[in-house]
Amino acid sequence: MSMRSILLAALALAALAAPAFAQPSTPNAGAGAAASGPTADWTLQPALLKHLSPRGPELATAGIRSIAARTGRQRRDIQVVTQFGPAYFAWPKGAAPAVFEIEVETANNVEVWTTGYTPADEARYRAAIDAVIPEAVRAAARVREQMTRPKGGR
Repeated sequence: MSMRSILLAALALAALAAPAFAQPSTPNAGAGAAASGPTADWTLQPALLKHLSPRGPELATAGIRSIAARTGRQRRDIQVVTQFGPAYFAWPKGAAPAVFEIEVETANNVEVWTTGYTPADEARYRAAIDAVIPEAVRAAARVREQMTRPKGGR
């Protein structure tokens, strides 16, 4: 088999495999898809957005880009993505877990995505968000401190 035919075969295989590795544009891309089920539909929740909007400046100032909350799949079900790197932590004690994602574009542009949300669950989701945000801000501060402290010598 010539080098050219091997190269063409590899190119054809890569072209066929590319759609399998493509990520969906909804928030459940990546780790969240497994945690919330393969057929979960993520929807934007305006009712929760009204509750979260006043906290947008706090999240943006902390450098938080997104918060992904899952339920019971890992020891650390909460993932916080900051401008300095990721942080992970468990659900705060006493908080009732709920699956949601918060995306922070700017201080005034915050989105809340959920799966399986119903208006009857609003209080549970609000309580979960209220429990997670303070810890997410603290985790973001820890990541920022670790990434910006001087390295090396004395």
